[in-house]
Amino acid sequence: MSTTIASMDPRPQQGEMLDPHRVEIQNWMRRFGFRQTGILIVQGVALGVLCMIACASILVLLDTLRWIDDPTRWALSVGMYLLSATVGLWYGIARLWRKDDPIQLAKHIEHGSPDLNESLLSAIELQQIP
Repeated sequence: MSTTIASMDPRPQQGEMLDPHRVEIQNWMRRFGFRQTGILIVQGVALGVLCMIACASILVLLDTLRWIDDPTRWALSVGMYLLSATVGLWYGIARLWRKDDPIQLAKHIEHGSPDLNESLLSAIELQQIP
């Protein structure tokens, strides 16, 4: 007759086998989220600078042709800075305030690497089921 005690059983339970994988997947998704955050910051700054260069070029052209006077140039300069800041915030940095849930993050990852073939999204959805 053999008796087994649950704590002495050498076979891991189903929940114990998944824990290291869950932690690894969560860490991997967290690293992807940090990289995505960095890319969004760079994208916002780059678009803001690009908008500033385009607006400044137009402003210099108008000033060179002497189509604008000093108060108009000052107003357009202030508008250029405001527009550049708005574009940088809208297309990059403001998207950081909207936090993606793990399912949205998994969709972004699968879009970037199609070889996952919806397996990551399925794993995240199954993980959220209690």
